[in-house]
Amino acid sequence: MDVLGTNPSRQCQRASAAGRDKPVPYGRDRIRRGDPCGRPNGDAAGITLIELLVVLALLGVLAAVALPNFERLTASVTRETEREHLLNQFAELGAAAMLDGLDYVVVGTDAPDEDVADASVGRTRYPLDVPDGWEVLVDEPILARANGVCLGGSVTLLHDELEPLHVQLTAPFCRVDAT
Repeated sequence: MDVLGTNPSRQCQRASAAGRDKPVPYGRDRIRRGDPCGRPNGDAAGITLIELLVVLALLGVLAAVALPNFERLTASVTRETEREHLLNQFAELGAAAMLDGLDYVVVGTDAPDEDVADASVGRTRYPLDVPDGWEVLVDEPILARANGVCLGGSVTLLHDELEPLHVQLTAPFCRVDAT
């Protein structure tokens, strides 16, 4: 007995008497799998090869449009992350000097060697990690004392694909103020 109280075999016998039990072996009229009588299925689910090719072509077009935008997005996020990394190094300058017990000096990436030597007398050059493609310009060497006090200064961050970012480091903690 089925859920409705009728016998499936009787349903098949009635359908057989009406001549509707002839299976169709191909196409959209395939035999239904769960049908107790094995009758052809007029609304079989499935896709044709043409439908599949059309969908794949549309996905290809969408990928061709979206991929360049995705590459620009990832490059933009990478540049922003590198910029934040540089700014964090300046913000942590005083704390690093205090933890290491050293007087640090920061000079720009464009500083001549004699300026570095003059500014570094009695001090350690701060190991500034500058990512590829970036330049750090410092107006005057930035000093951070071993007690954690940063004397402040002005910094400009340059990248080929971005506008210059001018940063003011405020004493005594080298707080970063971007302008």
